[in-house]
Amino acid sequence: MHVKNYDNRFIQGRVYAIRTNTYKVETNSGKFLTAPHPFKIIINGVTSVHDMPQESFFPDFMFNFRNFSTLQDPNNVDLTELFDIIGKVVEIHAAQEREIDFKIVRLIEIVLEDLRWTTTKLYTMGSYVDEILFFESNIKSGPPILILQFCRAKLYRDRVGLSTSFDTTQLHSLETLPAIVDFKSQLRDDDVDHAKSVSRGSLTSFRVEYDDLANGKITCNSVETED
Repeated sequence: MHVKNYDNRFIQGRVYAIRTNTYKVETNSGKFLTAPHPFKIIINGVTSVHDMPQESFFPDFMFNFRNFSTLQDPNNVDLTELFDIIGKVVEIHAAQEREIDFKIVRLIEIVLEDLRWTTTKLYTMGSYVDEILFFESNIKSGPPILILQFCRAKLYRDRVGLSTSFDTTQLHSLETLPAIVDFKSQLRDDDVDHAKSVSRGSLTSFRVEYDDLANGKITCNSVETED
């Protein structure tokens, strides 16, 4: 749904009532779609938007989780759709600084695992690096669970991985989120043992994978390490 003239009005997590006298339905086209539905509603004419009470029956977050099994075949994955992922963080690679198009960019890679022990990699950069490092510094006990909201699939040397999408992707790790509580409730004892600690991955694959992110020459300038 697209509501003209209200782009700056809506806040994620809030509930609104929209009243209009004119709307039309169009094909849901374009890149980085947030829903796979074939159509979208365009609201025109006289439109009013009203804030609903905080105690509304709508949940604070509504996720569209993607199954890891749908991200294994590089020939059968939509690279333009935005979706959500939830999983255990089992590996965090050291952050790097690299030169991409003559700019110094910070990069980081993490590995997520689902309830069936299927893994997928997330590659991200910029301010998301600080979010990942902050998340890592606050891991205390038990398997750390992370939700990626509005991420997208990306091919890295013919393998499917995950990528943040500009500033759209949101990272959620609050343990009281219903989705995280539900995910943890499905963990088996061996799942918990399997993810008691987050390992530091080798930088070898990390250097190789990020070569695909640049259009020109990439130079590795420095590597952040931990004692």
